[in-house]
Amino acid sequence: MTPVPGDRNITAFLKALSLHQFCSTCTPTTCRKFIYADDICLAILGQYFSELQCSLSSDIAQMSHFCRQWRLKPSASKTISSVLHLHNTSATRELPVYLDGQRLQHECHPTYLGVTLNRTLSYREQLTKTAGKLKNRNTC
Repeated sequence: MTPVPGDRNITAFLKALSLHQFCSTCTPTTCRKFIYADDICLAILGQYFSELQCSLSSDIAQMSHFCRQWRLKPSASKTISSVLHLHNTSATRELPVYLDGQRLQHECHPTYLGVTLNRTLSYREQLTKTAGKLKNRNTC
């Protein structure tokens, strides 16, 4: 979306309007949508990897279609997929999810809104990074 010179309120209103349109006009999806500013997270809960892959692929296709209607283009290079679960034998499992024909990069430790997640949601990586930052700041 191109900002209007000198008027940020109009730009913010248009961005909020397009996000509202995204949430209200998309056909019902199986994924939950978490939207903050221009970041959109699609999350789904399921028992089987094949079920997750099918539902997520369908919902990504709907999101892509909506974006094309509004002349927006989601970036496949900035979009990632991740699987969070407690099943240790499937720890390295990746979901082959595609956006406009391009396979999405799999990320083991995705960061969303500044919080680093891991597959078990223990926040270990986030706590390690935060402890390292505190250690560097507190030299006493």
